[in-house]
Amino acid sequence: MELKTETKKITFLHVPKCGGTYIKRRLSTVNCINFNEVSRDYLTAINEIENSVSISIVRNPFDLLVSWWTSKHQKNGARGKLPTLHNTLGERHVNLDYSKDFKNFVVNFINGKNLPKDSYQFYQREFLFFQFFKETGDCGIDYIFKTEYLTKGVDLFLFDNKLKSKKVRADRTIDGKRPLGKNEERINVSRIGSETNYQNYYDDETIGIVKDKFRVELDMFGYDFGYDGDEFVDTNIIKYKPYIK
Repeated sequence: MELKTETKKITFLHVPKCGGTYIKRRLSTVNCINFNEVSRDYLTAINEIENSVSISIVRNPFDLLVSWWTSKHQKNGARGKLPTLHNTLGERHVNLDYSKDFKNFVVNFINGKNLPKDSYQFYQREFLFFQFFKETGDCGIDYIFKTEYLTKGVDLFLFDNKLKSKKVRADRTIDGKRPLGKNEERINVSRIGSETNYQNYYDDETIGIVKDKFRVELDMFGYDFGYDGDEFVDTNIIKYKPYIK
């Protein structure tokens, strides 16, 4: 395969807690890529993508909530803090005063308790991945990887764009340690603890709460409590009309 010699501009819309650090480390070192990460501002990120190939990542909502719960941003073992990465608060983290119980964390997040109205989390209550969509409802991202198959997705992306000579390495999860094939159970790696299965955090009530609240996301991206969906997102068919204040 003949690799590209001209530089390709790639814009990455970084939705936190979906494997974005891997994307940045991987693509920022590839030859012939002009890599750009757009703002995580709660409304304007999609408008920063111009004249480039745009990429982002989606994650199972059940897994995503656990990743927030076990986030390294929850310092000193305190639970209930979410990163507020947007223009007005910068890199600071707001203590949302959520209960240390995971179920209450989920309920309080869904209810929006103490969420700043100028934070992206406030809008994620309506739709977790609202940043993908333009005001028209059309998806503004060319490639959406799935965290569960992130390494394979990136390899295919590089190969399809003539930036990598070999098509796909062995399927691996984001940390590169464990093989993961389609229909296998997704294992999450806590940033502040040991390897853990996100399913262990849920009971029947909490599963029902998340399914009811994020049914659109689950259906749109082929997720369920146990991951059993397609490996990639077809960005041509997904639509969502984001709430704009």
